Amino acid sequence: MSRRRRGAQAVEFALILPVMLALMTSMMDFSWLLLHRHVAGEAATAGARAASLSSGDVDPAAVAVQAADARWSEFPLWGQPVFEVRTTADVVAVAVTLQSVALIGFVPGPDEFTVVRTRALADR
Repeated sequence: MSRRRRGAQAVEFALILPVMLALMTSMMDFSWLLLHRHVAGEAATAGARAASLSSGDVDPAAVAVQAADARWSEFPLWGQPVFEVRTTADVVAVAVTLQSVALIGFVPGPDEFTVVRTRALADR
């Protein structure tokens, strides 16, 4: 291989490397955000389900927060979410709010996101 060809390859590599690194870190950041949103949704679903199935003598909000926190704790993720429960006579809604946690920080994203799950309360 000639010297000229090796030099051209080095220049091409130097031009493509920043683009490839930007794409890779963007994919990692986006995947990390999606993972956090998915786990927050799982926690909200677990909380809403536990509250809807709770017996009439316990507070469904406390049951929902406990179940949602237990589900969140099963995953080794950064950040501690805020759990908010709203109940009406026949529906429970569990909201999980989490400050955005960037893995690398290359891609700007939301400062926080909230996932809400609702479920009908079982006959009490």
